[in-house]
Amino acid sequence: MGAITLAAMAAMRSGCGKVTTFIPKSGNTMIQTVLPEVMSLFDENESHLTQFPTATPYEAVGVGPGLGMHPNTIRAFNAWSFPKKLVIDADALHLLAERPLLWAKMTTDTVLTPHAGEWEHLSSISANCTDYLIQSQQWVQQHPCILVLKGAPTHIITPTDIIKNTTGHCGQATAGSGDTLTGLLTGLLAQGYSPIDAACLGVYIHGRAAELALAEQSTESFIASDGIRYFGQVFKEIGAYL
Repeated sequence: MGAITLAAMAAMRSGCGKVTTFIPKSGNTMIQTVLPEVMSLFDENESHLTQFPTATPYEAVGVGPGLGMHPNTIRAFNAWSFPKKLVIDADALHLLAERPLLWAKMTTDTVLTPHAGEWEHLSSISANCTDYLIQSQQWVQQHPCILVLKGAPTHIITPTDIIKNTTGHCGQATAGSGDTLTGLLTGLLAQGYSPIDAACLGVYIHGRAAELALAEQSTESFIASDGIRYFGQVFKEIGAYL
């Protein structure tokens, strides 16, 4: 529930008018206590997901943070119709890695957000290889999507471009940081940004907010929710360009 809460909080702070989470029944108290602004739908199961709701009512969907690997959840993910505007992270990336037939459900608007370990599991491309980015782009050319390859620095990779992000710091290599990025990217997609613009803008905001948080924190003490508090300041900085 912590991962879901961080993602939902980041989506709310990205400018979304309404954010809805789909969670097991047991998560209701936590999500409503921490984020009363967020709507919640509940699976019939208390502890894990056994189905995925239709994505039709939503402008964009993020999946993966806190998802888990229960067999019932895996079956539901296999049967789910991927929405066009979709951000895939965390456990959902591992599910994709073990089920290559699901790659056919991805579109050029699908955004994948793996860190190096998740990416190696999915693509078998190691961060230690000398042409890491080129091999990653070749994979994207064969399986069209937008790849947000998290690291130091993060790169956004499309079939035709490799874009290097310039913001952020080493303190972002902390639990929950990827969940906040997933929420932020989903929120930007929901507001009508194209997938490539949402990826570039989201990664920039995520890193810049973390930089601004160092006014109160150090890289050692930085935690994922610290960055969310500075999203608004970053939006003010770049407001003239939006």
